[in-house]
Amino acid sequence: MLKLTADQLRKQIINTSRKPIWVDIGGGTGWNIEKMNEFFPIEQFEKVYLVDLCTPLCKIAESRFNAKGWNNVYVVCDDAASFKLPKMEDDIGKIDLVTMSYSLSMIDNFYTVIDRIKTLLCPDGLFGIADFYVSGRVISSNMRVKQGYYCNWFTRWFWQIWFEFDHINLHPSRRNYVEHQFNAIKCFNGRNHFLIPYLVQIPYYIWLGTIKTSTSNSFEVSEHLDFEVSEHLD
Repeated sequence: MLKLTADQLRKQIINTSRKPIWVDIGGGTGWNIEKMNEFFPIEQFEKVYLVDLCTPLCKIAESRFNAKGWNNVYVVCDDAASFKLPKMEDDIGKIDLVTMSYSLSMIDNFYTVIDRIKTLLCPDGLFGIADFYVSGRVISSNMRVKQGYYCNWFTRWFWQIWFEFDHINLHPSRRNYVEHQFNAIKCFNGRNHFLIPYLVQIPYYIWLGTIKTSTSNSFEVSEHLDFEVSEHLD
């Protein structure tokens, strides 16, 4: 997800001289931000914010960033639905990139969080997601993300129940609401084989989009993407 997002971000800001601002929601220990440095140097961002509710994880992230000497990275230990960004008096429509890596499925009040993201993004801002999912029983005829999306009933029910033991919710309403509020630019639907290769297949997706009021780029459903499937599963 990070490489895909970094490539698209470069295209989005090619005609502007200002540095982009990035908010990583549910960023945990800061793995995403450290990894992003390989694809889009952190020094090239004006500000980077990691938002997470878990204090121990936030402390690890702070130590990680201090060791790197990144003085433009801020850790915000707060709720994803109501956080305030330090060093910004007004954050409405000012954010160039928001990412959620395996965190959307862990947030209870996801409607509020997605609505908040929509208000934060600038007109050409990007929203990137990597997460597990299950499809609904019926796929809407106007849904653009179809290739590899559908899950049979056993897959739908088994993985929802399995992940609920870890308080992770894979109900399709989460992804459906994202698709309702944002225009998809690129998407990849895949199956993760890391438990038992080619026998146990967990549905996951990489999704990149922009708010519907902006001019969206051409949409692409990819069969293959060059990225680490297990990113942010530390």
